[in-house]
Amino acid sequence: MANNIIETALSKIKEIIEIIPSELRLVALFMIISAILIGLSMVKSDPTIDILYPEHNQKVDRHFIIKGKSSNINNATESNYYIVMFDKDGDCYSQGKLNISKSGEWSKTLSVGEAWGDKTATIKVVSVPSHNNAICTEDIKSLTKGVSLLTEVIIDIQSEQTN
Repeated sequence: MANNIIETALSKIKEIIEIIPSELRLVALFMIISAILIGLSMVKSDPTIDILYPEHNQKVDRHFIIKGKSSNINNATESNYYIVMFDKDGDCYSQGKLNISKSGEWSKTLSVGEAWGDKTATIKVVSVPSHNNAICTEDIKSLTKGVSLLTEVIIDIQSEQTN
């Protein structure tokens, strides 16, 4: 499909260039290429955030560091990025805002109480519009309207520290 679009576009450009007097063709071609490049520069890529550590189904202590990498994050956007944990019952707990470096790397220390020991939890990174005051619903069973899931990982929290 993409090849057909490119072939059609090149065919149309050729048709346009052929009707232009030969002495102006180079200028016309330059203008067409400039317009295409300007259009491409206006296309925005969606932000991506990956959790690098812990990995899916990894065992962690009750105090651990979560690390990740992001791309296409504009710190001036109208969204903020948060870590949210869901326990095995599906209850939602915000773990705070992510501070993403200019290189896109981020990390955050998480600590959970003894009640979380020997349980499975889901860590989610979410995008929260700046006008939202809440991340989790009042019944703490889900994310509020407008909050978007970017990535998640399931972990096993150990009750005793592992060496």
